[in-house]
Amino acid sequence: MKLSKWGFLSGVFLWWFPLIGPAISGLIIAWTTRRNPESVGNALITSVVMSTITSLLAIYVIKIPLLGNLLSTFVIIMNVLGSALCMGLAYYVVRRTMITYATPEGAHIEFHTDSLDEARERISSMFGNTCSEPKYELHEDKVNGTMECLGKEIKYEITKELDGYRVVVNIET
Repeated sequence: MKLSKWGFLSGVFLWWFPLIGPAISGLIIAWTTRRNPESVGNALITSVVMSTITSLLAIYVIKIPLLGNLLSTFVIIMNVLGSALCMGLAYYVVRRTMITYATPEGAHIEFHTDSLDEARERISSMFGNTCSEPKYELHEDKVNGTMECLGKEIKYEITKELDGYRVVVNIET
């Protein structure tokens, strides 16, 4: 797992704003990693590091006599809620987003599904009835498929991730 530098940097600069900072950090982590185990891991690392730093600052450095222990208690509660929000958004955004972009060779589509049947159904619904029957290659941890639609070769790969499947479709021109 590679730590997302933009996600971590967003945590460093935004974690000081309760709930809003962790939410934005979770969104940035989800958009920069695009994979479920990595996005949740990055969110966990960022949350633990930034929660530790802000909690230590609130307990040992910042002293406001009128608030007493209320400030440190408030910071710890906000850090727990912010960490949960950051990890939840990092997971949810990756699970529910379809990413599509054009390349010089064609198009690239990524999305997540709950089952293999749903993955096959979404792929076939993208191209309608204009495609040939897919040819499958079964591997230990993934399924590769190839089909032809209107003279274009469509390759897709389905891999298991956490509690769902990641589907990567490449349309070659």
